[in-house]
Parts: sequence; C-alpha cells; structure tokens
Amino acid sequence: MVSMLQRIRNCRFIIVIINVEIDFAVTKEVSGRLNDPFFATVSTIMRKIESRMRKSPYAVELTSDEPNRLQAPPDHGSDRYTQWINSLVAPVARIEKEDCRRFFYACRHHLEVSGNSTFRHFA
Repeated sequence: MVSMLQRIRNCRFIIVIINVEIDFAVTKEVSGRLNDPFFATVSTIMRKIESRMRKSPYAVELTSDEPNRLQAPPDHGSDRYTQWINSLVAPVARIEKEDCRRFFYACRHHLEVSGNSTFRHFA
C-alpha cells in the first residue's frame, strides 16, 4: 500500500482547489496588552530609520520646499503614519540624484513594511 505522502512525491503536478465560504465570524474583545515587545522593537527600529532620514546629508533634497516633510507622526502603525509614508512617494521619485533617491526609497519602503506590520498587529 502506497502512502499519500509517497503519491504526492511521485506526482509531477499537484493542483489544489479550495473553495471555502465563511458564513459568520466571531470577534472577541480582549483587554489591552500590558507589555508588547513586538511593537516596542518595531517602533525602535522605525524611530532609528526616521532619525537617519532627518540627519542624512540628503535631507536637503526633500526638505527644500517643505521643511517638515521628514517629521513623522508619533503614533506608529496608525492611519496618519501610513498617510505620511505615502506622502513621501512622489517627492522621493522626483529626486534627481540616484544615490539620494535610493537612500530615501529604501528608508521609505522599510518604514512602510514596518508600519504595516504594526498596523496588522493591532488589527
């Protein structure tokens, strides 16, 4: 008798179709966390990236027309923070110096990923 695992290993192509309908969802209110090491760690990383962006010699490229552009909202993972990150997309794309554009693109992308992780963490 051939096991199911052996059949899967011998198969060249496996097509799996899953059709699941959820009729209801159960949500439960829980009390807030007293200690949240995940959020604390991610927030620390985000603050370091924000600080690096502000102190960078390239900061002049983004703050010449709007001095407070690199001033991030204090509440990481919020809608306001996400809007601030998204507001940096166009100005970063307009930077002509390639090394400067790469620096801010990488910083903005890391902040976006970190912000989304904290946002989903609370959702």
